[in-house]
Amino acid sequence: SKKIIFTLIPGSTIFSLVTEKGDGIFEENLRNQLPKARVSSLILGEIKKTLERKDPYEFLIFNNGVTIITDKIIDDKLNQFQLIKPQIINGCQTSYAIYEFYDALKKSGYDIGQNESFVPVKIIETDTNNGERNKEIARAANTQNPITPRDRYSNDTLQTDLRSAFGIYSPKIFFDNKTGLWESVLRNNKQSMYKVPKMPGKTYRILNNQLVGQLYLSLLGKPNIAGNQKGIIFSDEKYYKAVFNYHLLKEARFPYIGIDPSDAKLESGEQYFIDD
Repeated sequence: SKKIIFTLIPGSTIFSLVTEKGDGIFEENLRNQLPKARVSSLILGEIKKTLERKDPYEFLIFNNGVTIITDKIIDDKLNQFQLIKPQIINGCQTSYAIYEFYDALKKSGYDIGQNESFVPVKIIETDTNNGERNKEIARAANTQNPITPRDRYSNDTLQTDLRSAFGIYSPKIFFDNKTGLWESVLRNNKQSMYKVPKMPGKTYRILNNQLVGQLYLSLLGKPNIAGNQKGIIFSDEKYYKAVFNYHLLKEARFPYIGIDPSDAKLESGEQYFIDD
């Protein structure tokens, strides 16, 4: 049977986990990290205060903690456990704030184990290959925090497949379908593959999926809705299906938003969608 563990783990363990796994530890999260300035102001300051107070449990007062899914929890007899294929699905900002702060301490020569902060953690043993199940868990874990309709679809296969397809396009195009995803590219210094040559400054080939949805809706003949009610693309299932479910035939996509399939000039299929 599957296990669920509620526990406290040291901040240094979170630091080690992010150090070892990098951004891959957040792949199942609906969002990546918040913009750095917001992380610093909202979370990083509290961690600094916690360490300065020399109270290892003070962090519990200021933070909701982290949720991790894992293929398997292996227990030993020393109150320790090993996680197989762990993924942080809630608490991405918290984890990165801890990582950045501990990393700065370590580089300054400070012993990060001297004044530990403890983080509340829920660990769920599940099948990390079961995409739909993990999306369901991730959505539930993130309902306590504000999350945009766009991010609720960030791990949808239609979105991740488009990200892959645009990534092998020539030249490469970054399909931005998740809050904080571009910041992950910058952190890993991989932005050069998307740079527009001979253009001054930081000019990159980036397609935000919200903008993609607006453009596609405009091509379908609904520019007013695309411009004035853009939120409907991700908040209304009918519009999301019409715009992004490119696998369906026109008759199964467009009538539900008031478009006669015979009037639609756009064809179904991933390559048609990319070409359009």
